Amino acid sequence: PEMPAARHERRAERVQSGRFQASAPWQCLNFLPEPQGQGSFRPGLPQDAGSLSSNPSRAAAVGAVASGAPAPRRVRRRVGRVRVAAGGKREGAQEQKDGSTEERHGGAHEQAMLALLAGRGCGGGKCPRPRPTLSEDMLPVRRPPRLLPLLALVGLGAASWIGGPAAWAGDPTPPPAADDPTDGGPLARLAPWLVHEDWSMRSLAAFDLRRRTEPEVVRWATKGLRVARHPYADALLLEALDGRPREELVREGGPDLAETLLSRLDDPHPRVREAARRLAARMPPLQVPPEPERLRAWWARGRKALELERTHLLEEHARAMEDAARAKKPPPSGGAANSVETTTFDDDFYEYMARARRDGLELVIVLDHTGSMAGVIGAAKAQARRLVERLRGYVPGFRAGLVTYDDAPWLRLPLTTDPVAVEKAFRRVGAGGGADYMEGVDKGLFLALRQDQLGWSRRAQRVCVVLGDAPPHDEDVVRLLRKLQEARMDPMFDHPLIVHTVSTADSPVPYFDQIARAGGGRATELRGTGRLVEELVALTFGARDRKHLGAWMEAIDALRREDPEPERR
Repeated sequence: PEMPAARHERRAERVQSGRFQASAPWQCLNFLPEPQGQGSFRPGLPQDAGSLSSNPSRAAAVGAVASGAPAPRRVRRRVGRVRVAAGGKREGAQEQKDGSTEERHGGAHEQAMLALLAGRGCGGGKCPRPRPTLSEDMLPVRRPPRLLPLLALVGLGAASWIGGPAAWAGDPTPPPAADDPTDGGPLARLAPWLVHEDWSMRSLAAFDLRRRTEPEVVRWATKGLRVARHPYADALLLEALDGRPREELVREGGPDLAETLLSRLDDPHPRVREAARRLAARMPPLQVPPEPERLRAWWARGRKALELERTHLLEEHARAMEDAARAKKPPPSGGAANSVETTTFDDDFYEYMARARRDGLELVIVLDHTGSMAGVIGAAKAQARRLVERLRGYVPGFRAGLVTYDDAPWLRLPLTTDPVAVEKAFRRVGAGGGADYMEGVDKGLFLALRQDQLGWSRRAQRVCVVLGDAPPHDEDVVRLLRKLQEARMDPMFDHPLIVHTVSTADSPVPYFDQIARAGGGRATELRGTGRLVEELVALTFGARDRKHLGAWMEAIDALRREDPEPERR
Protein backbone atom coordinates (compact mmCIF):
# COMPACT_ATOMS: atom_id res chain seq x y z
CA PRO A 1 0.00 0.00 0.00
CA GLU A 2 1.00 3.56 -0.63
CA MET A 3 2.66 5.35 2.31
CA PRO A 4 0.90 8.38 3.96
CA ALA A 5 3.67 10.74 2.91
CA ALA A 6 3.27 9.79 -0.78
CA ARG A 7 -0.49 10.31 -0.55
CA HIS A 8 0.03 13.77 0.93
CA GLU A 9 2.41 14.71 -1.88
CA ARG A 10 0.01 13.58 -4.57
CA ARG A 11 -2.84 15.48 -2.94
CA ALA A 12 -0.79 18.67 -2.75
CA GLU A 13 -0.12 18.37 -6.48
CA ARG A 14 -3.88 18.14 -7.14
CA VAL A 15 -4.47 21.28 -5.08
CA GLN A 16 -1.79 23.16 -7.01
CA SER A 17 -3.14 22.04 -10.37
CA GLY A 18 -6.64 23.35 -9.49
CA ARG A 19 -8.33 20.00 -9.53
CA PHE A 20 -9.22 20.06 -5.81
CA GLN A 21 -12.98 20.21 -4.99
CA ALA A 22 -14.31 21.70 -1.73
CA SER A 23 -17.22 19.71 -0.33
CA ALA A 24 -17.37 20.47 3.43
CA PRO A 25 -19.51 23.38 4.80
CA TRP A 26 -16.68 25.10 6.61
CA GLN A 27 -14.71 25.23 3.33
CA CYS A 28 -17.32 27.43 1.60
CA LEU A 29 -19.24 29.49 4.23
CA ASN A 30 -16.79 32.34 4.57
CA PHE A 31 -19.54 34.92 4.25
CA LEU A 32 -21.55 33.99 7.40
CA PRO A 33 -21.42 36.32 10.44
CA GLU A 34 -19.45 35.48 13.54
CA PRO A 35 -22.32 34.46 15.98
CA GLN A 36 -22.79 31.14 14.10
CA GLY A 37 -19.46 30.06 15.55
CA GLN A 38 -17.70 29.00 12.33
CA GLY A 39 -14.82 31.29 13.27
CA SER A 40 -13.30 28.30 15.09
CA PHE A 41 -13.36 26.27 11.82
CA ARG A 42 -12.12 28.76 9.16
CA PRO A 43 -9.69 31.65 8.83
CA GLY A 44 -10.67 35.24 8.25
CA LEU A 45 -10.45 36.71 4.78
CA PRO A 46 -8.26 39.71 3.93
CA GLN A 47 -11.25 42.00 3.51
CA ASP A 48 -12.36 41.06 7.04
CA ALA A 49 -9.22 42.41 8.65
CA GLY A 50 -9.95 43.93 12.04
CA SER A 51 -13.14 41.91 12.60
CA LEU A 52 -13.67 39.36 15.36
CA SER A 53 -12.88 36.48 12.99
CA SER A 54 -9.75 37.98 11.45
CA ASN A 55 -6.59 35.94 11.81
CA PRO A 56 -3.38 37.34 10.26
CA SER A 57 -1.76 33.99 9.70
CA ARG A 58 -4.82 32.49 8.08
CA ALA A 59 -5.48 35.62 6.02
CA ALA A 60 -1.93 35.42 4.72
CA ALA A 61 -2.53 31.81 3.69
CA VAL A 62 -5.64 32.81 1.76
CA GLY A 63 -3.82 35.63 0.09
CA ALA A 64 -1.11 33.26 -0.95
CA VAL A 65 -3.68 31.01 -2.63
CA ALA A 66 -5.19 34.00 -4.49
CA SER A 67 -1.81 35.09 -5.81
CA GLY A 68 -0.97 31.62 -7.07
CA ALA A 69 1.68 30.81 -4.45
CA PRO A 70 2.26 27.10 -3.87
CA ALA A 71 0.19 25.63 -1.06
CA PRO A 72 1.71 23.65 1.82
CA ARG A 73 2.41 20.00 1.08
CA ARG A 74 0.49 18.51 4.06
CA VAL A 75 -3.15 18.52 3.00
CA ARG A 76 -5.72 16.07 4.28
CA ARG A 77 -9.39 15.75 3.42
CA ARG A 78 -11.99 13.16 4.40
CA VAL A 79 -15.06 12.59 2.22
CA GLY A 80 -17.18 9.96 3.88
CA ARG A 81 -14.94 6.88 4.16
CA VAL A 82 -12.88 7.72 1.03
CA ARG A 83 -9.34 9.02 1.45
CA VAL A 84 -7.45 10.90 -1.33
CA ALA A 85 -3.67 10.64 -1.76
CA ALA A 86 -1.74 13.30 -3.72
CA GLY A 87 -0.99 11.94 -7.21
CA GLY A 88 -2.60 8.54 -6.46
CA LYS A 89 -5.93 6.80 -6.78
CA ARG A 90 -8.93 7.05 -4.47
CA GLU A 91 -9.53 4.27 -2.02
CA GLY A 92 -12.99 2.82 -1.50
CA ALA A 93 -16.04 1.89 -3.46
CA GLN A 94 -16.61 5.45 -4.78
CA GLU A 95 -13.26 5.70 -6.59
CA GLN A 96 -14.32 6.15 -10.21
CA LYS A 97 -17.31 8.41 -9.51
CA ASP A 98 -15.47 10.87 -7.25
CA GLY A 99 -12.43 10.93 -9.49
CA SER A 100 -14.40 11.89 -12.54
CA THR A 101 -16.09 14.67 -10.65
CA GLU A 102 -12.73 16.08 -9.68
CA GLU A 103 -11.49 15.99 -13.28
CA ARG A 104 -14.62 17.57 -14.70
CA HIS A 105 -15.29 20.43 -12.30
CA GLY A 106 -12.19 21.06 -10.26
CA GLY A 107 -10.39 23.38 -12.69
CA ALA A 108 -13.34 25.65 -13.56
CA HIS A 109 -14.36 26.19 -10.00
CA GLU A 110 -10.87 26.84 -8.83
CA GLN A 111 -10.32 29.46 -11.55
CA ALA A 112 -13.61 31.21 -10.58
CA MET A 113 -12.64 31.35 -6.91
CA LEU A 114 -9.20 32.75 -7.74
CA ALA A 115 -10.88 35.44 -9.82
CA LEU A 116 -13.21 36.36 -6.95
CA LEU A 117 -10.35 36.54 -4.48
CA ALA A 118 -8.41 38.73 -6.85
CA GLY A 119 -11.43 41.08 -7.26
CA ARG A 120 -11.89 40.48 -11.03
CA GLY A 121 -15.50 39.01 -10.91
CA CYS A 122 -16.69 36.30 -13.28
CA GLY A 123 -15.76 37.94 -16.60
CA GLY A 124 -19.30 38.42 -17.90
CA GLY A 125 -20.35 34.79 -17.79
CA LYS A 126 -22.43 32.88 -15.32
CA CYS A 127 -20.27 32.16 -12.29
CA PRO A 128 -20.08 28.51 -11.35
CA ARG A 129 -20.51 27.47 -7.73
CA PRO A 130 -17.41 28.74 -5.86
CA ARG A 131 -15.12 26.05 -4.59
CA PRO A 132 -12.12 27.70 -2.87
CA THR A 133 -8.71 26.11 -2.69
CA LEU A 134 -7.74 25.06 0.84
CA SER A 135 -4.50 25.56 2.62
CA GLU A 136 -3.34 23.75 5.72
CA ASP A 137 -4.40 26.63 7.94
CA MET A 138 -7.88 26.58 6.39
CA LEU A 139 -8.55 22.96 7.33
CA PRO A 140 -11.01 22.40 10.22
CA VAL A 141 -9.65 22.21 13.73
CA ARG A 142 -11.22 19.45 15.80
CA ARG A 143 -12.09 20.66 19.29
CA PRO A 144 -13.63 18.78 22.22
CA PRO A 145 -17.39 19.32 22.59
CA ARG A 146 -18.39 22.04 24.98
CA LEU A 147 -20.67 19.98 27.24
CA LEU A 148 -20.54 21.99 30.45
CA PRO A 149 -22.48 25.03 29.11
CA LEU A 150 -25.00 22.70 27.49
CA LEU A 151 -25.51 20.73 30.69
CA ALA A 152 -25.91 23.96 32.66
CA LEU A 153 -28.61 25.17 30.28
CA VAL A 154 -30.41 21.83 30.47
CA GLY A 155 -30.25 21.92 34.27
CA LEU A 156 -31.68 25.43 34.44
CA GLY A 157 -34.49 24.50 32.10
CA ALA A 158 -35.36 21.43 34.13
CA ALA A 159 -35.33 23.43 37.38
CA SER A 160 -37.60 26.05 35.86
CA TRP A 161 -39.98 23.40 34.56
CA ILE A 162 -40.11 21.63 37.93
CA GLY A 163 -40.51 24.90 39.82
CA GLY A 164 -43.56 25.84 37.76
CA PRO A 165 -44.74 29.35 36.92
CA ALA A 166 -43.25 30.80 40.10
CA ALA A 167 -39.76 29.71 39.02
CA TRP A 168 -40.20 31.28 35.58
CA ALA A 169 -41.43 34.51 37.12
CA GLY A 170 -38.46 34.68 39.50
CA ASP A 171 -40.47 34.12 42.66
CA PRO A 172 -38.10 34.80 45.58
CA THR A 173 -40.16 32.73 48.02
CA PRO A 174 -38.21 29.55 48.85
CA PRO A 175 -40.06 26.23 48.88
CA PRO A 176 -41.14 24.93 52.31
CA ALA A 177 -38.55 22.88 54.08
CA ALA A 178 -39.05 19.15 54.36
CA ASP A 179 -39.26 19.33 58.15
CA ASP A 180 -41.70 22.22 58.17
CA PRO A 181 -45.12 20.88 57.15
CA THR A 182 -47.82 23.18 56.06
CA ASP A 183 -50.23 24.68 58.56
CA GLY A 184 -53.22 22.83 57.08
CA GLY A 185 -54.82 19.73 58.53
CA PRO A 186 -57.29 19.06 61.32
CA LEU A 187 -55.42 21.21 63.87
CA ALA A 188 -55.23 24.30 61.68
CA ARG A 189 -58.27 25.76 63.48
CA LEU A 190 -56.45 25.66 66.82
CA ALA A 191 -53.19 27.06 65.45
CA PRO A 192 -53.85 30.81 65.94
CA TRP A 193 -55.08 30.26 69.50
CA LEU A 194 -52.14 28.03 70.52
CA VAL A 195 -49.76 30.90 69.73
CA HIS A 196 -52.03 33.67 71.03
CA GLU A 197 -50.43 36.27 73.28
CA ASP A 198 -53.16 35.83 75.93
CA TRP A 199 -52.51 32.91 78.27
CA SER A 200 -56.24 32.28 78.67
CA MET A 201 -56.67 31.68 74.94
CA ARG A 202 -53.58 29.45 74.85
CA SER A 203 -54.91 27.43 77.76
CA LEU A 204 -58.26 26.96 75.99
CA ALA A 205 -56.52 25.68 72.86
CA ALA A 206 -54.15 23.52 74.92
CA PHE A 207 -57.11 21.96 76.71
CA ASP A 208 -58.55 21.09 73.30
CA LEU A 209 -55.18 19.89 72.03
CA ARG A 210 -54.61 17.36 74.78
CA ARG A 211 -57.79 15.57 73.71
CA ARG A 212 -56.75 15.17 70.08
CA THR A 213 -55.18 12.10 68.48
CA GLU A 214 -54.20 13.53 65.07
CA PRO A 215 -50.59 14.07 63.94
CA GLU A 216 -48.83 17.41 64.54
CA VAL A 217 -50.03 17.66 68.14
CA VAL A 218 -46.38 17.79 69.28
CA ARG A 219 -45.51 20.39 66.67
CA TRP A 220 -48.23 22.83 67.72
CA ALA A 221 -47.72 22.23 71.44
CA THR A 222 -44.04 23.10 70.96
CA LYS A 223 -44.98 26.33 69.22
CA GLY A 224 -47.37 27.22 72.04
CA LEU A 225 -44.68 26.63 74.66
CA ARG A 226 -42.26 28.92 72.84
CA VAL A 227 -44.64 31.92 72.63
CA ALA A 228 -44.62 33.07 76.25
CA ARG A 229 -44.39 31.55 79.71
CA HIS A 230 -47.47 31.20 81.88
CA PRO A 231 -47.85 28.23 84.24
CA TYR A 232 -51.54 27.56 83.53
CA ALA A 233 -51.14 27.43 79.76
CA ASP A 234 -47.77 25.64 80.01
CA ALA A 235 -49.18 22.92 82.25
CA LEU A 236 -51.99 22.11 79.81
CA LEU A 237 -49.61 22.14 76.83
CA LEU A 238 -47.24 19.75 78.61
CA GLU A 239 -50.18 17.49 79.38
CA ALA A 240 -50.91 17.42 75.65
CA LEU A 241 -47.35 16.14 75.08
CA ASP A 242 -47.47 13.59 77.88
CA GLY A 243 -48.33 10.17 76.47
CA ARG A 244 -47.06 10.83 72.93
CA PRO A 245 -44.40 8.34 71.70
CA ARG A 246 -40.75 9.38 71.77
CA GLU A 247 -40.46 9.06 67.99
CA GLU A 248 -43.16 11.68 67.57
CA LEU A 249 -41.57 13.96 70.16
CA VAL A 250 -38.26 13.89 68.27
CA ARG A 251 -39.73 14.09 64.76
CA GLU A 252 -42.18 16.96 65.36
CA GLY A 253 -40.51 18.71 68.28
CA GLY A 254 -36.82 18.00 67.90
CA PRO A 255 -34.23 20.40 69.35
CA ASP A 256 -36.82 23.18 69.81
CA LEU A 257 -38.90 21.01 72.12
CA ALA A 258 -35.85 19.78 74.03
CA GLU A 259 -34.59 23.33 74.56
CA THR A 260 -38.05 24.48 75.72
CA LEU A 261 -38.33 21.62 78.20
CA LEU A 262 -34.87 22.31 79.60
CA SER A 263 -35.85 25.95 80.19
CA ARG A 264 -38.70 24.79 82.44
CA LEU A 265 -36.84 22.26 84.56
CA ASP A 266 -36.85 24.70 87.51
CA ASP A 267 -40.24 26.37 86.92
CA PRO A 268 -41.87 27.70 90.12
CA HIS A 269 -45.14 25.89 89.40
CA PRO A 270 -44.86 22.28 90.60
CA ARG A 271 -47.07 20.83 87.85
CA VAL A 272 -45.01 22.48 85.11
CA ARG A 273 -41.70 21.55 86.71
CA GLU A 274 -42.54 17.86 87.09
CA ALA A 275 -44.00 17.53 83.59
CA ALA A 276 -40.97 19.26 82.00
CA ARG A 277 -38.52 16.93 83.75
CA ARG A 278 -40.52 13.86 82.87
CA LEU A 279 -40.72 14.78 79.18
CA ALA A 280 -37.11 15.98 78.94
CA ALA A 281 -35.90 12.61 80.24
CA ARG A 282 -37.55 10.93 77.22
CA MET A 283 -35.75 13.03 74.61
CA PRO A 284 -32.28 11.36 74.73
CA PRO A 285 -31.91 8.07 72.79
CA LEU A 286 -30.86 6.35 76.03
CA GLN A 287 -32.69 6.70 79.32
CA VAL A 288 -31.44 9.61 81.45
CA PRO A 289 -32.56 10.24 85.04
CA PRO A 290 -34.98 13.21 85.29
CA GLU A 291 -32.44 15.37 87.10
CA PRO A 292 -31.73 18.89 85.81
CA GLU A 293 -27.94 18.55 85.94
CA ARG A 294 -27.90 15.23 84.05
CA LEU A 295 -30.33 16.50 81.44
CA ARG A 296 -28.37 19.69 80.82
CA ALA A 297 -25.14 17.71 80.52
CA TRP A 298 -26.71 15.48 77.89
CA TRP A 299 -28.01 18.50 75.97
CA ALA A 300 -24.54 20.09 75.82
CA ARG A 301 -23.20 16.99 74.02
CA GLY A 302 -26.19 15.52 72.26
CA ARG A 303 -27.84 18.41 70.43
CA LYS A 304 -26.35 17.58 67.02
CA ALA A 305 -27.15 13.90 67.46
CA LEU A 306 -30.78 14.79 68.15
CA GLU A 307 -30.88 16.95 65.01
CA LEU A 308 -29.54 14.07 62.90
CA GLU A 309 -32.07 11.67 64.39
CA ARG A 310 -34.89 14.08 63.64
CA THR A 311 -33.76 14.40 60.02
CA HIS A 312 -33.71 10.62 59.67
CA LEU A 313 -37.19 10.27 61.21
CA LEU A 314 -38.57 12.97 58.91
CA GLU A 315 -37.23 11.13 55.85
CA GLU A 316 -38.72 7.85 57.04
CA HIS A 317 -42.06 9.52 57.70
CA ALA A 318 -42.05 11.10 54.23
CA ARG A 319 -41.37 7.71 52.64
CA ALA A 320 -44.17 6.13 54.68
CA MET A 321 -46.56 8.84 53.50
CA GLU A 322 -45.54 8.27 49.87
CA ASP A 323 -46.00 4.51 50.19
CA ALA A 324 -49.42 4.99 51.75
CA ALA A 325 -50.43 7.34 48.96
CA ARG A 326 -49.29 4.90 46.27
CA ALA A 327 -51.10 2.03 48.00
CA LYS A 328 -54.19 4.21 48.51
CA LYS A 329 -54.12 3.58 52.25
CA PRO A 330 -54.73 6.08 55.08
CA PRO A 331 -51.54 7.86 56.15
CA PRO A 332 -49.86 6.81 59.39
CA SER A 333 -51.52 8.52 62.33
CA GLY A 334 -49.98 10.04 65.38
CA GLY A 335 -49.52 8.41 68.73
CA ALA A 336 -52.27 7.90 71.28
CA ALA A 337 -53.17 10.95 73.29
CA ASN A 338 -54.34 11.08 76.88
CA SER A 339 -57.96 10.76 75.84
CA VAL A 340 -59.81 9.71 72.73
CA GLU A 341 -62.39 12.43 73.25
CA THR A 342 -62.22 15.00 70.48
CA THR A 343 -64.84 17.51 71.65
CA THR A 344 -63.52 21.03 71.17
CA PHE A 345 -64.74 24.58 71.47
CA ASP A 346 -66.13 26.06 68.27
CA ASP A 347 -64.63 29.04 66.46
CA ASP A 348 -67.33 31.43 67.68
CA PHE A 349 -66.42 30.68 71.28
CA TYR A 350 -62.73 31.40 70.71
CA GLU A 351 -63.49 34.70 68.99
CA TYR A 352 -66.00 35.68 71.67
CA MET A 353 -63.53 34.96 74.46
CA ALA A 354 -60.79 36.88 72.70
CA ARG A 355 -63.03 39.94 72.36
CA ALA A 356 -64.14 39.66 75.99
CA ARG A 357 -60.57 39.46 77.21
CA ARG A 358 -59.58 42.42 75.07
CA ASP A 359 -62.60 44.76 75.39
CA GLY A 360 -64.28 43.64 78.60
CA LEU A 361 -67.41 41.69 79.54
CA GLU A 362 -70.57 42.99 81.26
CA LEU A 363 -73.51 40.96 82.58
CA VAL A 364 -76.88 42.16 83.84
CA ILE A 365 -79.11 39.56 85.49
CA VAL A 366 -82.84 40.25 85.06
CA LEU A 367 -84.46 38.22 87.87
CA ASP A 368 -88.11 37.45 88.59
CA HIS A 369 -88.50 38.06 92.36
CA THR A 370 -92.03 36.73 92.80
CA GLY A 371 -92.83 34.14 95.46
CA SER A 372 -92.45 31.11 93.16
CA MET A 373 -88.79 32.04 92.62
CA ALA A 374 -87.77 31.68 96.29
CA GLY A 375 -85.52 28.67 95.69
CA VAL A 376 -83.67 30.29 92.82
CA ILE A 377 -83.27 33.57 94.73
CA GLY A 378 -81.82 31.70 97.70
CA ALA A 379 -79.29 29.93 95.47
CA ALA A 380 -78.43 33.23 93.82
CA LYS A 381 -77.76 34.85 97.20
CA ALA A 382 -75.43 32.01 98.19
CA GLN A 383 -73.52 31.88 94.89
CA ALA A 384 -73.51 35.52 93.72
CA ARG A 385 -70.03 36.28 95.02
CA ARG A 386 -68.62 33.05 93.59
CA LEU A 387 -70.18 33.86 90.22
CA VAL A 388 -68.46 37.25 89.98
CA GLU A 389 -65.10 35.93 91.20
CA ARG A 390 -65.20 33.05 88.75
CA LEU A 391 -65.92 35.29 85.80
CA ARG A 392 -63.34 37.86 86.88
CA GLY A 393 -60.75 35.08 87.01
CA TYR A 394 -61.00 34.76 83.23
CA VAL A 395 -62.00 38.32 82.29
CA PRO A 396 -60.27 40.75 84.67
CA GLY A 397 -62.50 43.67 83.62
CA PHE A 398 -65.76 41.81 84.20
CA ARG A 399 -68.68 43.86 85.59
CA ALA A 400 -72.06 42.67 86.86
CA GLY A 401 -75.43 44.37 87.54
CA LEU A 402 -78.85 43.31 88.86
CA VAL A 403 -82.44 44.15 87.86
CA THR A 404 -85.50 42.44 89.36
CA TYR A 405 -89.17 42.55 88.35
CA ASP A 406 -92.67 41.36 89.13
CA ASP A 407 -95.19 43.53 87.35
CA ALA A 408 -92.79 46.48 87.69
CA PRO A 409 -88.99 46.73 87.32
CA TRP A 410 -86.47 47.38 90.14
CA LEU A 411 -82.87 48.52 89.66
CA ARG A 412 -80.91 46.71 92.38
CA LEU A 413 -77.34 47.39 91.30
CA PRO A 414 -75.69 49.21 88.36
CA LEU A 415 -72.74 47.53 86.66
CA THR A 416 -69.76 47.11 89.01
CA THR A 417 -66.58 45.09 89.40
CA ASP A 418 -67.02 44.63 93.18
CA PRO A 419 -68.09 41.06 94.04
CA VAL A 420 -69.02 42.13 97.57
CA ALA A 421 -71.45 44.76 96.23
CA VAL A 422 -73.04 42.14 93.96
CA GLU A 423 -73.47 39.76 96.89
CA LYS A 424 -75.10 42.48 99.02
CA ALA A 425 -77.47 43.43 96.22
CA PHE A 426 -78.69 39.82 95.92
CA ARG A 427 -79.13 39.56 99.67
CA ARG A 428 -81.49 42.54 99.62
CA VAL A 429 -83.83 40.79 97.18
CA GLY A 430 -86.85 39.12 98.80
CA ALA A 431 -89.24 36.70 97.09
CA GLY A 432 -92.90 37.75 97.27
CA GLY A 433 -96.03 38.69 95.31
CA GLY A 434 -96.97 37.35 91.91
CA ALA A 435 -100.65 36.55 92.34
CA ASP A 436 -101.19 36.37 88.58
CA TYR A 437 -99.33 34.04 86.20
CA MET A 438 -97.85 36.55 83.75
CA GLU A 439 -95.23 39.06 84.88
CA GLY A 440 -93.56 42.23 83.58
CA VAL A 441 -90.64 40.58 81.79
CA ASP A 442 -90.70 43.33 79.17
CA LYS A 443 -90.47 46.06 81.81
CA GLY A 444 -87.48 44.44 83.50
CA LEU A 445 -85.67 44.15 80.14
CA PHE A 446 -86.49 47.73 79.18
CA LEU A 447 -84.85 48.94 82.38
CA ALA A 448 -81.81 46.69 81.87
CA LEU A 449 -81.27 48.13 78.39
CA ARG A 450 -81.04 51.72 79.59
CA GLN A 451 -77.48 52.87 79.42
CA ASP A 452 -78.08 55.88 81.68
CA GLN A 453 -79.31 53.59 84.47
CA LEU A 454 -76.96 50.62 84.21
CA GLY A 455 -73.84 52.34 82.83
CA TRP A 456 -73.05 50.02 79.88
CA SER A 457 -69.58 50.44 78.37
CA ARG A 458 -69.32 51.27 74.72
CA ARG A 459 -66.59 48.72 73.90
CA ALA A 460 -67.48 45.78 76.15
CA GLN A 461 -69.41 42.62 75.27
CA ARG A 462 -72.95 43.11 76.71
CA VAL A 463 -75.00 40.19 78.01
CA CYS A 464 -78.46 40.07 79.65
CA VAL A 465 -79.73 36.87 81.26
CA VAL A 466 -83.44 36.61 82.16
CA LEU A 467 -84.28 34.13 84.94
CA GLY A 468 -87.97 33.46 85.57
CA ASP A 469 -90.80 30.97 85.63
CA ALA A 470 -93.54 33.16 84.13
CA PRO A 471 -94.03 34.67 80.65
CA PRO A 472 -94.65 38.32 79.76
CA HIS A 473 -98.15 39.56 79.08
CA ASP A 474 -99.42 38.68 75.62
CA GLU A 475 -100.02 42.27 74.59
CA ASP A 476 -96.42 43.20 75.47
CA VAL A 477 -94.64 40.50 73.46
CA VAL A 478 -94.59 42.19 70.05
CA ARG A 479 -93.30 45.47 71.40
CA LEU A 480 -90.69 43.64 73.49
CA LEU A 481 -89.34 41.69 70.50
CA ARG A 482 -89.15 44.83 68.37
CA LYS A 483 -87.32 46.70 71.13
CA LEU A 484 -84.79 43.89 71.54
CA GLN A 485 -83.99 43.89 67.85
CA GLU A 486 -83.42 47.64 67.88
CA ALA A 487 -81.31 47.60 71.04
CA ARG A 488 -79.23 44.70 69.82
CA MET A 489 -77.85 46.67 66.88
CA ASP A 490 -77.54 50.05 68.63
CA PRO A 491 -74.74 51.91 66.75
CA MET A 492 -73.58 53.54 69.98
CA PHE A 493 -71.91 50.28 71.06
CA ASP A 494 -69.08 48.34 69.43
CA HIS A 495 -70.61 44.89 69.97
CA PRO A 496 -74.24 43.76 69.70
CA LEU A 497 -76.29 43.01 72.80
CA ILE A 498 -76.92 39.32 73.60
CA VAL A 499 -80.01 38.25 75.56
CA HIS A 500 -80.38 34.74 77.02
CA THR A 501 -83.36 33.30 78.85
CA VAL A 502 -83.37 30.64 81.59
CA SER A 503 -86.62 28.87 82.47
CA THR A 504 -86.63 27.90 86.14
CA ALA A 505 -90.00 26.12 85.92
CA ASP A 506 -90.51 22.43 85.27
CA SER A 507 -91.15 23.15 81.58
CA PRO A 508 -90.01 25.86 79.15
CA VAL A 509 -91.65 29.22 79.81
CA PRO A 510 -93.80 30.56 76.93
CA TYR A 511 -92.25 33.30 74.81
CA PHE A 512 -88.79 32.78 76.34
CA ASP A 513 -87.61 31.10 73.16
CA GLN A 514 -88.78 34.05 70.99
CA ILE A 515 -87.13 36.53 73.37
CA ALA A 516 -83.80 34.68 73.14
CA ARG A 517 -83.94 34.52 69.35
CA ALA A 518 -84.71 38.24 69.09
CA GLY A 519 -81.78 38.96 71.40
CA GLY A 520 -79.34 36.72 69.53
CA GLY A 521 -78.99 34.35 72.48
CA ARG A 522 -80.21 30.95 73.64
CA ALA A 523 -83.15 29.70 75.70
CA THR A 524 -82.20 27.10 78.31
CA GLU A 525 -83.69 25.38 81.34
CA LEU A 526 -82.17 25.28 84.83
CA ARG A 527 -81.82 21.68 86.01
CA GLY A 528 -81.35 22.34 89.71
CA THR A 529 -80.35 25.43 91.63
CA GLY A 530 -76.94 23.99 92.46
CA ARG A 531 -75.86 24.51 88.87
CA LEU A 532 -76.92 28.16 88.71
CA VAL A 533 -73.37 29.53 88.57
CA GLU A 534 -72.27 27.04 85.88
CA GLU A 535 -75.32 27.92 83.79
CA LEU A 536 -74.73 31.65 84.11
CA VAL A 537 -71.01 31.30 83.34
CA ALA A 538 -71.70 29.22 80.23
CA LEU A 539 -74.27 31.71 78.96
CA THR A 540 -72.05 34.69 79.75
CA PHE A 541 -69.15 33.16 77.84
CA GLY A 542 -71.39 32.01 75.02
CA ALA A 543 -70.29 28.35 75.26
CA ARG A 544 -72.67 25.77 73.87
CA ASP A 545 -70.92 22.82 75.50
CA ARG A 546 -71.27 23.47 79.21
CA LYS A 547 -69.57 20.23 80.15
CA HIS A 548 -66.48 21.02 78.11
CA LEU A 549 -66.30 24.57 79.44
CA GLY A 550 -66.74 23.32 83.00
CA ALA A 551 -63.89 20.82 82.58
CA TRP A 552 -61.57 23.56 81.33
CA MET A 553 -62.47 25.84 84.22
CA GLU A 554 -61.96 23.02 86.73
CA ALA A 555 -58.50 22.35 85.28
CA ILE A 556 -57.59 26.04 85.64
CA ASP A 557 -59.00 26.12 89.18
CA ALA A 558 -56.83 23.14 90.14
CA LEU A 559 -53.74 24.89 88.80
CA ARG A 560 -54.67 28.03 90.70
CA ARG A 561 -54.93 26.13 93.95
CA GLU A 562 -51.35 24.91 93.47
CA ASP A 563 -50.08 28.37 92.48
CA PRO A 564 -52.67 31.10 93.07
CA GLU A 565 -50.73 34.14 91.81
CA PRO A 566 -48.39 33.38 88.90
CA GLU A 567 -48.69 36.91 87.52
CA ARG A 568 -46.84 38.31 90.55
CA ARG A 569 -43.63 36.59 89.39
